[in-house]
Amino acid sequence: MLRFPLYEGASGELAALTERPPRWAARLFESHGVAACDPPASARVEALAEQTGQGLGALALVLRRAEARGWTVVVRGATALVATGQTEEASRRALEEDEDALSSIEATRRGLRS
Repeated sequence: MLRFPLYEGASGELAALTERPPRWAARLFESHGVAACDPPASARVEALAEQTGQGLGALALVLRRAEARGWTVVVRGATALVATGQTEEASRRALEEDEDALSSIEATRRGLRS
């Protein structure tokens, strides 16, 4: 079974956005006329919304591909569970073969944090 967290806790996400803001977040903060090291609450929440939205969009793509394979996908709490009937390694490999679906979600998340 594959497990995908829908998102991390807001406190961790916000800390990551302000301690070492990715370039896109720094530009967002600067567009508000403030330094990236001390953005106002509204700018931090806006960045959190952007990061969470992009991550969920990438995860939705992975889940669509899993469903297209006939795998069972359920969401429980803040985690998406994918029952495949295969080992985790085989399941991940199969999704990677589906146009690099896992790479897409990981690259999106890395890109939002860099």
